[in-house]
This record gives sequence, C-alpha cells and structure tokens, in this order.
Amino acid sequence: MSDEQRKAALDLEWTGVVDRIAGRCVSEPGALYVRSLEPAATLEEARERAGLVREAAALLAEGAPIPVAALPDTAELLDRVTRGTVATGPELATLRRLLDAARVLRAFAATHREARPILAAALTTDRGLDRLSDELANAVGDDGEVLDRASSELARARKKTSDIRRELAS
Repeated sequence: MSDEQRKAALDLEWTGVVDRIAGRCVSEPGALYVRSLEPAATLEEARERAGLVREAAALLAEGAPIPVAALPDTAELLDRVTRGTVATGPELATLRRLLDAARVLRAFAATHREARPILAAALTTDRGLDRLSDELANAVGDDGEVLDRASSELARARKKTSDIRRELAS
C-alpha cells in the first residue's frame, strides 16, 4: 500500500468501512475478499469502483438487487483442477453450484446491460461455462454422488455389480 493509500485508509476509516461491508456478505470467501480490499491506488480506479457501486445501488433502489448466493471457498479446488488434478464428486457438485451462480449473474447482467453497462461488464462471465455446468449436472448429483449416466461404462459396471449381488443373495 502506498503512502497515499495509507493516508486515505486512515482518513476514510477504511478498516471499519470494509468490516461493515464484510459483515453483510453471505459467504466467508466474500467477506474475506472485501476485507482484503485496499483504497483505490488511482483516481481512475476510484471512479471505476464508484461507478460499480452507483449502478448496484441504483438497481437495489429499483427493486432489482444483484442476486447473491452463499458459496463455499473454491479457490483451492479451482487451483487444483487448473493444474489437472482429480476432484471428488462432492467437489464437482460444489463447482457446479459456483458455475450455476455465474450463470444467474450473467443472465442478470444481460437483463440490465443497457441501463447498467459498467456493472453488467463486471458480472459477465464466459457463456461456455454453462456447458461445463450442464455436463457436471448430468454426471454428479447435488450430494456429490457420481451418477450412472456419467458414462456408459460406469452404468454397465454398476449394473453388473448389482446383478452379481442379487445372484449372491439368492
């Protein structure tokens, strides 16, 4: 943090401000992110942030608040899968919830793009994520169970196992 940012933080009582905002977050990762924010380093950055806040506040006043969802921290999971490691069924279900939240935000942004372009740009994510979300929904249940329809081989193996258990039981 620069000397100017430190002075701004003191003048604005920054820690108190971000603590109050963080207290209204619906998830711990969101609260941690807010607490990590520092005063803007430039006038341009401050104006960009103010534009986002202005548009979000206007939507709230119009009765159209930004949709929020309490999601667990996925940073470690995303880091691992980016490196090509394997995720468990429950982790994939968590990832799907994150992707579904992104889809909801993208739809919200599209609805308000014309009137609130700054906020819409900040909330928009790659539409290609929907395909991944749909694939995960097809393969993993809400509880993280890997579903038979995840692959034909898995379905056949589970059916064979079930048939063998039935034979052994009779």
